[in-house]
Amino acid sequence: KNSTKDPSPDVRIAALRCMSQQHFQQFKSYAVEALGDPDENVAFNALQHLQTTMKPAQLAPLVIKFINSNNEKLRSYALNLIAELSKERFKANFNNLNPETRKLAAKVIQKLDHGFSEQIIQDLTSLDPQTRLRSALLLENIQLDDKGKDSLLAAMKDPSKLVRAAVVKTLGVIGDQRMIKQLISFFNDPDPRVRANTIEAISSLGDRQAIQVLLPFLDDANNRIRANAIVGIYKIGNFNLIPVLQKMLTHKDKNMRASALWAMGEIQDANFLNYIFPFLNDREELLRFNAVRAISRINPQMLSQYLPNLRKDPAAKIRKLVTELSFKVL
Repeated sequence: KNSTKDPSPDVRIAALRCMSQQHFQQFKSYAVEALGDPDENVAFNALQHLQTTMKPAQLAPLVIKFINSNNEKLRSYALNLIAELSKERFKANFNNLNPETRKLAAKVIQKLDHGFSEQIIQDLTSLDPQTRLRSALLLENIQLDDKGKDSLLAAMKDPSKLVRAAVVKTLGVIGDQRMIKQLISFFNDPDPRVRANTIEAISSLGDRQAIQVLLPFLDDANNRIRANAIVGIYKIGNFNLIPVLQKMLTHKDKNMRASALWAMGEIQDANFLNYIFPFLNDREELLRFNAVRAISRINPQMLSQYLPNLRKDPAAKIRKLVTELSFKVL
């Protein structure tokens, strides 16, 4: 114990080594104290010993101070540890993060670890479908080079429809207009969700030639595909889509009517309000819910006269939504 205070750095290092080898009961507290040693070689030695007894999450707060160290070994160790811990937390908490936080976290991790994107891309070929799905979702927030984009395109042959749907969504977020031809080919996918995400991806490219690609889907039998095509065409070309929406609103399938209400809320055109109001009294809970949400997106104040009745709605889901919206309306 006295040797940990010796003037010689080599003696202090040797003392820590002896404590570690002999499993000295108070070794951890001495090693933590040694992290503040004026000689950074002693601090690094203590760090190496602590690594064998502490979990990364416990060690991280102790090494943050070394990020700006002049000692390259200490600095590299601290950065690598924090990068590794950040990656694991990013993956574990991904679903709970909002889009802005996801982007920011991914950007920071990429700066800390230049191989991060490559690791995620490799996961696209994992034998575990959940790992492949997580990889496709993570890549939405990561800056990719052409090699990474090619890997995503190759992943569209994945046997899992969930993975393919996530990959298409990520390709749309990337927003590379050169990919429009490849995206068009995904309209042949047997899964409706993949086709719907393909429409969304093509719409996000903002290319007017995409309108010609999307127009045929205004009559698609799948409600989600038709609604996504409407929103996509509006974003790109500002077409008059009221006739198409009116047709959906009178469709015998309630899901088609619900998707029309969703699309109106996404477009946020006040001209749609008179078409939406009647659905506040619809017997179908889904339609009432989508009507409330659509109006709230277009102009929350227009709900004020309907609030007393909506607060008594038999559906708990709608009452909860109305309670949340009351603050905006009032």
